[in-house]
Amino acid sequence: MKFNNKGDLNILREKINTALATVEKDLNINIGIGNISYSDNGCTTKVTCAAVRDDGLIMTKEAEDLGSTAASVFGDLSMADHGSHFILKGKGECRLTGFRSRARKYPYLCEVVANGEEIILSESYNIREAIDTYAGRKSERKEFSITPFEPVSSQG
Repeated sequence: MKFNNKGDLNILREKINTALATVEKDLNINIGIGNISYSDNGCTTKVTCAAVRDDGLIMTKEAEDLGSTAASVFGDLSMADHGSHFILKGKGECRLTGFRSRARKYPYLCEVVANGEEIILSESYNIREAIDTYAGRKSERKEFSITPFEPVSSQG
């Protein structure tokens, strides 16, 4: 095998993922292959492993940050909110999968339940209210949408 084009590396990635699928199943973990750097004679990649909870949610760094950083920054979120469902206008049912502690503008990491699409939400999004509404802890269920930022024009 040559390591000088992306097509060969994609084949290598597929074969590694296939081989690791058995290990994932046996140990109940998630294994991910990162970016692959290559030269003519070889390649390197980062392999990450994460525990899988009983409910099937993967415990990534972002999931851990939801319980630690998000709780200290926003106060109303905790690790118990990991995997909580809510309705997002335009996307439908979503679930909270993590918190990106270094992304101050768009820290919430979510997944669209229908298709697995990963999306990020602004810190201004009231995710606590959306989760509570979906769970029936409010009087009515409604969809929430994000208001786009509109700069204020200066009058000169």
